[in-house]
Amino acid sequence: MAVTYVDDSGDVVATGLGRRDELPPTDMVTLAFDPRHDHQTGYAFQTNPSGWQGDFSTTDDDRNDRDYNGVWDVRTTVTATGVVCRVSNSILTGAITASPEPGQVWGVNVQRQIRRLSENGTWVSKPRGQRGEVSLYGHLIFEQPIAPPRRLELTPYVAARTAHQPSLSQESGASTGVDLRLGVGREQRCPRP
Repeated sequence: MAVTYVDDSGDVVATGLGRRDELPPTDMVTLAFDPRHDHQTGYAFQTNPSGWQGDFSTTDDDRNDRDYNGVWDVRTTVTATGVVCRVSNSILTGAITASPEPGQVWGVNVQRQIRRLSENGTWVSKPRGQRGEVSLYGHLIFEQPIAPPRRLELTPYVAARTAHQPSLSQESGASTGVDLRLGVGREQRCPRP
């Protein structure tokens, strides 16, 4: 899935890095989904022109929890006319088990924050003073069945270390391993409209 936002020039886009889930002072895009289409539960994925990642879940329509950490990937490119964000499709299927039938409906909203203008724009606007977030999302309709999510993810890694002290000998070492992420718990089906 690719999201492109256009600006006067790629030169004025605010970029920068930060720790995951700690909002950097940059331009930003947020993709929010209600995959159960219950108007209460949502998952939001945030990125900026530098590829920073943040995510959170929403319950009870407007209670955000930054402890949620989805498995997803993003690639960003700053161009002469703005920014292109390519987000892995795993964000669409990582939250729950997808329906094997076509015609599935999810809630969706997109927000763009422009730092230099102190401006936020959303696809579906929220009336001033109204409570709620997820219940206000627009609709995303899948004409084809959605592939079920992977319940297991393996990420191999290599770590190296070295310590050098002038009066002692040099110590070094290396290790390898695998990070394992396993989806546990009860799978839930998306309701049909």
